[in-house]
Amino acid sequence: MSEKILTLKREIETLDELHYYLHIAMELELSTIPPYMCGIYSIKPGFNQAAIDVMHSVVIEEMFHLTMAGNILKATCGTAKLADPLFVPKYPTALPKSNITIDGEPFTVPLQKFSPYAVQHTFMGIETPESPEDKCDPRVIGYHGIGQFYDGLSRGIDNLCDILGTEKVFAGRVEQQIRPEDYYGGSGHFVVVADPDPEQARRNAHRAIEEIVEQGEGIEADGKDQVFDGDLILGRGHTEDPVPAHYFRFDEVNQGRYYVPGDKPLKPTGAALPVDWDAVYNMAENPRMSDYPDGSQIHGALLEFNRAYMALLHRLDRAFNEDAGHMQKAVGAMYDLKYRAIDLMKIPSGREDGTTVGPSFEYVSLDG
Repeated sequence: MSEKILTLKREIETLDELHYYLHIAMELELSTIPPYMCGIYSIKPGFNQAAIDVMHSVVIEEMFHLTMAGNILKATCGTAKLADPLFVPKYPTALPKSNITIDGEPFTVPLQKFSPYAVQHTFMGIETPESPEDKCDPRVIGYHGIGQFYDGLSRGIDNLCDILGTEKVFAGRVEQQIRPEDYYGGSGHFVVVADPDPEQARRNAHRAIEEIVEQGEGIEADGKDQVFDGDLILGRGHTEDPVPAHYFRFDEVNQGRYYVPGDKPLKPTGAALPVDWDAVYNMAENPRMSDYPDGSQIHGALLEFNRAYMALLHRLDRAFNEDAGHMQKAVGAMYDLKYRAIDLMKIPSGREDGTTVGPSFEYVSLDG
């Protein structure tokens, strides 16, 4: 099916279309991870540990969201293809199939160092809660926020089940699912989507989508905005504290103060979260291998980083399509990326602006 036809349709009416939009969901989640990683790894050692902890918790949960979308894909007998040149985002990038604007300008996601702009504009821009108007207009194409996209995906699943029958949509096997023991980290409620009962699998898919949206945007209480996502996590000053949604976690870093239960949106009143905005490597925005001559030391370092990144995506493909045990290996591969990224943060870019290189997260072939 052509991309043109898919982008013009408002409803999901075939399994191919459902698999396409589930891939969009996985691409959407993947596209947020490298920018957050750049923010974390651009911070110099020994500084901003509280901010790092906040951002790292979001990265782990974005991997969780990617896994949930992958479980829905497998529950509907789709195939994951993350390590694909058409799938891997090219930065700066728009969120896939979105129509998000900020101050009237199209919203794009760059790779950049940790800064007030990165947190306020990019990170909080990605995680902006869904407006009441958008909630009444679910859509998978031209969405104005991630919540609106997932509302459209949820509606599309129900529409397709009505057309084909739930038993034909949710025909995947339970043993092909990623399970909680295969995934490391995060505070969310893990959902195994596939089930011998197709109707239960359908309900599970909706639960997985609800978890993704709540972690990103928070939940509503009595029709009002809610800062927290309904989960609990250790290490926020008490034995177990409620967790702010991603948007509000980034606002904690932005405002230098934690949220506590009872706080209103954008008005945290908890303990101070100290931030030193200057304790960062001066990473050049949106680095690319093509910025440096083939065969140069910097080009080689970027190439090796991107090969490690692609190896991670190949492991994720194998986890979804072959053996769930590769998921833990993929998490381990993320640590390899961390150290390679930090090394790139320290290398002078050679530009007159005094910047350093930083990671580029580009598609490269692992052949040759």
